Amino acid sequence: MGRKISRLLLPLVVLILLLPAGQARAAQERIINYHADIEVHTDSAVTVSETILVESTGNEIRRGIYRDIPTSYKDSKGNRVRVDFTLLSVLRDGNPEPHTTEGRDNGIRIRIGSEKVLLNPGQYTYTITYKVTRVLGFFENHDELYWNVTGNGWGFPIESASATLTLPLGASVTDATGYTGYMGARGNDFKTEATDSGIKFSTTRPLASSEGLTIVVGWPKGHVEEPSSQQRFLWFLKDNLGILFCFLTLILLSLWYLYAWNKVGRDPSRGIIIPRYTPPEGFSPAAIRYIRSMGYDDKAFTTAIINLAVQGRLIIRQDGKKKFSLINTNGDRFVSSEEENVHSLLFSQGDTLEMNNSNHTIFSSAGLGLHKELMAAYKNKYFKTNSSWLLWGILMAFIFLGISLFFTIKFGGIWGLILLVLSSLAVIIISAVFGKLLKAPTLEGTALIDEIDGFKMFLEVAEKDYLQWSAPPERTPELFEKYLPHALALGVDQQWAEKFSSILAAASEAGQGYRPVWYQGASLRTFSAVSFASNLNSSFSNSIVAAKTAPGSSSGFSGGSSGGGGGGGGGGGW
Repeated sequence: MGRKISRLLLPLVVLILLLPAGQARAAQERIINYHADIEVHTDSAVTVSETILVESTGNEIRRGIYRDIPTSYKDSKGNRVRVDFTLLSVLRDGNPEPHTTEGRDNGIRIRIGSEKVLLNPGQYTYTITYKVTRVLGFFENHDELYWNVTGNGWGFPIESASATLTLPLGASVTDATGYTGYMGARGNDFKTEATDSGIKFSTTRPLASSEGLTIVVGWPKGHVEEPSSQQRFLWFLKDNLGILFCFLTLILLSLWYLYAWNKVGRDPSRGIIIPRYTPPEGFSPAAIRYIRSMGYDDKAFTTAIINLAVQGRLIIRQDGKKKFSLINTNGDRFVSSEEENVHSLLFSQGDTLEMNNSNHTIFSSAGLGLHKELMAAYKNKYFKTNSSWLLWGILMAFIFLGISLFFTIKFGGIWGLILLVLSSLAVIIISAVFGKLLKAPTLEGTALIDEIDGFKMFLEVAEKDYLQWSAPPERTPELFEKYLPHALALGVDQQWAEKFSSILAAASEAGQGYRPVWYQGASLRTFSAVSFASNLNSSFSNSIVAAKTAPGSSSGFSGGSSGGGGGGGGGGGW
């Protein structure tokens, strides 16, 4: 009797022990079946209808499900590719279902269900239909769809997954493969079946959460319209707004500068240039350089110092190849007001000034003072820089490049970064070029520049042509010194010196021992006009620049995997 009771109780005990496991399996939220109908159209668009049968227990799937679909990808060079996505319909159990869409970092989230409606535990079938473009691959010998059917972002297991691909009329599948498993896996747990218009894929095992099914299908070219090179380029700009704004920066900046140049930068008509044997009266060499260049530079400061020396107000002493000093002669010969100010500032702390950067404050102060006086006396009267037009262009370029940088950082892309750097360099070059072109002399300045150019013609003319001119001044050492600062200012010092080489050499041979009284240096034991001018233009000028510088301030079918291709994403319950 006891044995009989034991035999009756044993199945009951086993049933009781197995009941929780069975209840747990029945209560598990999961995707029972995931099927996608994918249709490729002749215009290269693709329509996808996903039918998802889920089991809800009210745990995560309380109001419905959500589906994440990526629409932004990176190509092989890291540039952004954005898929055009159109949601066509959302159904639950064959009936329209409330839904909302939310933007995500790389795509869109479709949230299905109503905030106010809680679902009863049970099975529900959701159907999501949408159209996408720019998901097909166009290769030399075939066209292809590389598509992540389920996505690898589901938090639920998928008991079975399948996809049916329909090709355009007349097209046939030439090659097909697929991948299963986690992201990057190359599992082949699927089977295929040919259909009248395409092919069907089905998994041969359940997929765990975060596992997915990806398919790759190829067909002959000519059945689907391939985008043109122009269309691809427009898509590229649309997807990579950072690159688009780089192009816009360069185009708009150039157009703005051309407009500005036509508006204010055109020079007045020049007159006939007539050779002049003397410089324009009342203008120092530094002033002549400033007006002719329509701007200030260190060469203007150099010519001011050399002219002070020529006028007997100071002596330039060279103690070595690159070691110079200035000595005040305490002379009172008249010089221009701006040169007088330079002289005063240079010798404000003594009558000897070594040209090294320990005295950079003195040289910088003198150079700045010269710049200010030249600007106050001649800018706007003889020329206009039109710098406000230039600044507006730079500001516009800065804004557009800032926008470009934002999009480049946000969406990445190696080409975007390269083009951003190149565009920045191009902006600097374009602005520098137009910074010069926008400068324009006034009518009064044009007449003065004509006089300056006539004097420059006299300074640079070759010796044989010089002798043929009408009554040119006699070439003497005094004439050489007198206009040497002007020749340096106008950049024709070598041509000026060459005309006097024979004259000064003859003076030395005659025992006159010519040497400038305002220049002292061992290198002048054998004087050469050309070498002397070259030395002033290089070593002395460089020493001035160095003296102004503060110390320390310089110094698919192959390589594919699960989760690859278009489509993808995942989903969950809410």
